[in-house]
Amino acid sequence: MKFKLHLAALLSVVTLTLSTGNAEAAPTKVWWDGTELKKGQIGRVTMLKTGFSIFKLEDGKMVPARYVKKGEVFRVYGIYRDDVTTNYALGANLFAYRSSHRLDGSNEYFQRNLFYETPSKAKLELVKQLNN
Repeated sequence: MKFKLHLAALLSVVTLTLSTGNAEAAPTKVWWDGTELKKGQIGRVTMLKTGFSIFKLEDGKMVPARYVKKGEVFRVYGIYRDDVTTNYALGANLFAYRSSHRLDGSNEYFQRNLFYETPSKAKLELVKQLNN
């Protein structure tokens, strides 16, 4: 009788330990609509047209690096504005053209070649916490 009581108590402890052990494991990746949110990422762009160039900065000039297909998605790590254009930084010295603007800054002419979106602040904070 004592043996059965001890065995039941031991099985209860083992079952309880196994069931709560996995619940406390911290996530190692943050997911945003099916893709991993990376350290330093502030958003993503989705290409709306085929043939739109991704540019590379070479010798201070934007040079076409490759063409994209409609629906391709790229991570965005920064937004950079110079005297004439605004571009999304995609990493690896690659940029997606966003818009042109007047030198006085009074108006911007947006291109309809891409769609930019940002993750929630909670997801960005979680990525920051995981990488510190």
